[in-house]
Amino acid sequence: MNASVSQKMAITTAIQTTSVAGLSSVPSTNCTVGKAVQLVEGRYWARASIMPMPDARDTFQGSITALARSGGTHTWTVLGIGTSEVGCRVGPAA
Repeated sequence: MNASVSQKMAITTAIQTTSVAGLSSVPSTNCTVGKAVQLVEGRYWARASIMPMPDARDTFQGSITALARSGGTHTWTVLGIGTSEVGCRVGPAA
């Protein structure tokens, strides 16, 4: 299921401010958060693509990030980042 606009904004903020894989040090002009998607397990797990901007393709590799949200909150936490569908191994198998 696609994330709502407010969920996508919260997911984007989590990605831009996380220390996981050093993303908080990547200038926001180098990448953009793609379509945020809630996973099958409900509204507490999400994934999002992180895509390089055209001028940053030589220095930034696109990736997928897995996020979780504590019940009763709107705060998303980045749990892992992987590339080429490799790396995260967190979250539900679905």
